[in-house]
Amino acid sequence: MFRFSSHLLGARLVETLVSTVYSIIIGKYFNTRDLGFYTNSKQYPEYLSFATGGVLMSVTFPVLASLKNERETMVLVYGRLLRVTALCNADINAVRTFI
Repeated sequence: MFRFSSHLLGARLVETLVSTVYSIIIGKYFNTRDLGFYTNSKQYPEYLSFATGGVLMSVTFPVLASLKNERETMVLVYGRLLRVTALCNADINAVRTFI
């Protein structure tokens, strides 16, 4: 478990480092206004992801917890949840692309 968690932690640290370096580079070569536009444009997709993820987590966790002793049923429900989540995220990303 620790090995898996440490890889997730390392990936998140690298992602944060790269994001910070991008902001520093943009801030160095462009003015404050352009850096603000860049920062806001990066944050809007993250807001959508966090909002949908939070809603789905709060709804699906109790459902899956109630099925913890029924493995086959839980696998079927989890597969359906993954498909619905993928469909929702694809729709949100498609709309976001065209806006």
